[in-house]
Amino acid sequence: MKSVPWDRHKEIQRVRSRIWHHLSASAEVESTIRPDAAALLQLDEGEIRLLAEMHFLLSDEVGELLNELPLLVRRLATTTITEEEQSPERVRGAINWGRTLSARLGAGVPHMYVTTPSRRAHQTPENELLVSVMDAIAESARRLGIPDRPGIGHEISSRLHVNEQFRRRRVLAEVQRKRVTARSLARVRSGRNRRRYAGAISSFERFQALVAQLQSPAIKEAIEQRAIVTRSDPTLFEISGTFDLIDGLEETGWEVSRFRLFGIPGALQLSAIRGGSRIQLWYQQTPRALSEGSRYVSTLKEHAFPSASIRSQRPDFVIRHHGEDGTRRWILGEVKLGIKRGVEDSARAALSDLLSYRRDFRSRLAGQSGPYGLGLAWGSELEPVGSEILLCTPDRIGKALEILFPEDQWV
Repeated sequence: MKSVPWDRHKEIQRVRSRIWHHLSASAEVESTIRPDAAALLQLDEGEIRLLAEMHFLLSDEVGELLNELPLLVRRLATTTITEEEQSPERVRGAINWGRTLSARLGAGVPHMYVTTPSRRAHQTPENELLVSVMDAIAESARRLGIPDRPGIGHEISSRLHVNEQFRRRRVLAEVQRKRVTARSLARVRSGRNRRRYAGAISSFERFQALVAQLQSPAIKEAIEQRAIVTRSDPTLFEISGTFDLIDGLEETGWEVSRFRLFGIPGALQLSAIRGGSRIQLWYQQTPRALSEGSRYVSTLKEHAFPSASIRSQRPDFVIRHHGEDGTRRWILGEVKLGIKRGVEDSARAALSDLLSYRRDFRSRLAGQSGPYGLGLAWGSELEPVGSEILLCTPDRIGKALEILFPEDQWV
């Protein structure tokens, strides 16, 4: 076995057309990476919309608008609204004598007055555009549901906080929500307040291109200018290692289901078939069928730990194998990167976790034959051997899969 220096940039480049399948709150924007947007745009509409909304929230246009809000809200465009008021007690505004005489005759009140006072209002095309954009920001953030964690999660949360702080102010909350039309947008663009509302105009146009219309050129441009990549190197290796695992399955004859976004906070499920056998794979997720037998969870419950704090242990990936002969088998995986440690220490760390899972999930693993654990360590030339746990490096993952799923059993 050999230790290999970790090169973050090189690893991202290696999986750049697939790294987009993993989005999490801990990701960050890296402008130095130009991913293969053409490959990304092969995703289905729902997945593209997820990316589009994330890029909309992180766009420069939205950032500039939110920075301008404190000043803009103090200088909102106004209009004058004329209202009719009937009162026997006060005269406010110009008297409409025709309506006044009719009202006096109808009500029998000789001192009734009908006036047309005017008041300042904020129901203008500019403010209708502004609240439309602010509502879109709130709705996109709600749909994404990214927790406030270091990285883009914190950036989106911070932007949402500013947006909500001003959106809920009375002056904007009272603006009637109306659909922004091409005509009303043109009025704002050509109006005397166009410079003041430039941020709202550009943010609305960005929203239309990315989210409302899902324009491929706009999405491709946003993706290539703003690469969203996990900020954690160990997590990056977990992702790339899982991609290597999936590639290894395909190379050993498995027909893997179409890729989809891991989702937020990063849970992937996919399936694969080969002959009469099939497998299910979970990334960063412990399926209930496995966690129900967790000794770790039961021990915490016995000691009356708060239920909200009880979570089962979570391997980096879990495979459920359904054999052609009807057998069922669990395989648990750990992916370890130690930037300051060698391949041996990374493999030992994976082994330690896998041994603890053996005890934790004993009720589910008992009775099954063959290896139950696969530890993937950063490095090279670590050959997988063993009857219970296999340890290997990415360049030997194909050999590990041949041991886990011997082809002659399924052909």
